[in-house]
Formats: sequence, structure tokens, C-alpha cells
Amino acid sequence: MFDMAQMNAAVNRSLGTNVTVYGDAGPVRITATFREQYVNDRLGVGISRPEPTLFPTQADWALSEAKNDDIILIGECKYTVVDAQPQDNGRVAITLRKYAQ
Repeated sequence: MFDMAQMNAAVNRSLGTNVTVYGDAGPVRITATFREQYVNDRLGVGISRPEPTLFPTQADWALSEAKNDDIILIGECKYTVVDAQPQDNGRVAITLRKYAQ
């Protein structure tokens, strides 16, 4: 039987980046896959806006006890958690926004 949790952990170890999550558990370091993707919107005219997304395993995300509006540090950039949605494959898709002070 194929273990999706082990596969996701291996993918994050190999291709992921170290991030620090400042959730209710305090600063927690996890490894996750990060994508700086762009989505197309229609607001009268077509625009392309950034939508950075982080993909940790569900187990790692649970350790951080993070919720919306908590801070994530990726390299030197701070991001705010906008939305976290569990996926069927054992990962969490976390939509981020660059942190504005």
C-alpha cells in the first residue's frame, strides 16, 4: 500500500524550503514546498496578481497551531496566512500574502 504521508514528507525534505511559522505554539520550523504563483482576475480589466502558496504536510501544519493572520517567515520575507485548506493528499494548501508592517 502506498503511504501518501511518507511521500509528502519526502517531497518536502527534497524539494521544500525551511520556513518558520509564528502560530499559537510559538516559532516552529517546518519544511514545506513554496510556490510564488500568479492568478488571473477580472476586475473590469484582466489583471495578474501574486498568490504565494505554501504546501506543508498536515502533520507539520498541526504542530505550528497556526491560524489566519499568523506570520510565516520564508527566507527574509514575512507572509501572513490568508487561508489554509487541507487537501486529500495529506498536505495543506496555505494561501499567503506578503506581510505589510
